Amino acid sequence: MNNKKHRDSLKLIKENSTFIVQTEPNHAQAESGYASSNNSMITLAPQTKNINFSDQVTSAETLWTMNAARQGYSYLSCDESGDLFRRMFPDSQIAHELKMERTKLSYVVSHDLEPFFHRNLVEDIKQCERFVLCFDEQKNHQNNKQLDIFLKHWSMKNQGVVARYYKSVLHGHAPAHIIRDSIVNSFRTDGIDIKRLLMIGRDNPNVNKTVEKLIDKELKKVGGELLKVGSCHIHVIHNAFKSGEKSVRKYFN
Repeated sequence: MNNKKHRDSLKLIKENSTFIVQTEPNHAQAESGYASSNNSMITLAPQTKNINFSDQVTSAETLWTMNAARQGYSYLSCDESGDLFRRMFPDSQIAHELKMERTKLSYVVSHDLEPFFHRNLVEDIKQCERFVLCFDEQKNHQNNKQLDIFLKHWSMKNQGVVARYYKSVLHGHAPAHIIRDSIVNSFRTDGIDIKRLLMIGRDNPNVNKTVEKLIDKELKKVGGELLKVGSCHIHVIHNAFKSGEKSVRKYFN
């Protein structure tokens, strides 16, 4: 295996280049006179992608931002994180360049991470058969009414039921039709088929009944309809499971 052909092929592999392998035509092709190229082109992708220094710094800042979000750190508490990392890792050039003050942390969360996870959620929703809409209206720290929207669905990626944050809408003291428009227009913008909406979950079973009726009307326009199992579907399903468990318990005792 030390001939010139082997050495040339090995060089091409190391350089992640494209090389051509010649194959002999099979017997059937030779008899039928079938003409085709016997050259197979193979493109080798590099096993590891070389990341420049600037991207390494960006990657470190992104990882720290994700950790801060998961742990619930305030933006203010991260102001001195760069100085801390430089003291902890004085020989690291990445730590020396890392800058994560509150303004940049907020920017990375809202302009980098949020679009990425939102896009992944929308793609996952489009692959599921049905999903549940959950929304909650409450006042934020600025005393403004905020509509928080969550989606529950069977995730093909996770192979299980997941509940994911979808988006928040600030609209003040809005009537029911404004809330409906915010939800329906959000689905339309992201290309989510509202016909796949199975049911609606609310923060309180006695509020926002008008919103549910309005969304149900939107579904009926496209040939769909909300599944109605009571004011709180979680309690209904829980109680149904509880009753079923009691009815079959005697068979296991």
